[in-house]
Amino acid sequence: MPPRSLSTAVPRIALPCSLTLRIDTPRAERTHRCLLEALGNAIQIDDIASDSRGGRSTLLLHTDPAHLDALMHTIMTSLPEAEFGPIGQIGPQVH
Repeated sequence: MPPRSLSTAVPRIALPCSLTLRIDTPRAERTHRCLLEALGNAIQIDDIASDSRGGRSTLLLHTDPAHLDALMHTIMTSLPEAEFGPIGQIGPQVH
């Protein structure tokens, strides 16, 4: 299944930080809703792998560096069982 974006109001180029997140597949929709309610247009969510047998799903989250702390706080307080993956930056970095 190709990745699907659940929030397309902000172009990806405006969301240069990415964070990989692993969650239980049955909680995927709740996770999407929770993150979108907390961060709205400040986040874009792509499903990059889902185990339809009830295993784990991997999400790729995109946000602006200014919202990264809020994103991580939301995940840690609302989804403590989630596993963080690498945090990266898309495009050139401005120092």
